[in-house]
Amino acid sequence: MTNEEYESLPRESRTMLEQAFTIRCGLFPEGAEQKKERGKGLKRIDYLHMKTRFLGFVYIGEDDEGTHWQLSVDSPYLQISRSAQEPASDASW
Repeated sequence: MTNEEYESLPRESRTMLEQAFTIRCGLFPEGAEQKKERGKGLKRIDYLHMKTRFLGFVYIGEDDEGTHWQLSVDSPYLQISRSAQEPASDASW
């Protein structure tokens, strides 16, 4: 992610992006690996706010501009905090 892209975001989005960055870097083992990852800075994947599990594409429809699909993603880390009785998110086909 470039500085221009980052600066163009609203403050709330930048805060969420920074939180996702901190969480992502925290997944690396402490020490040199974590420091190296932090040194790489923000990545576009951080914009997904930890929703990195691909669920599929959902067909939205067609119009004069073409066929429209929606990307469906979820956070694999949410599974840790969900109760055993609460189902995981699924894309409906």
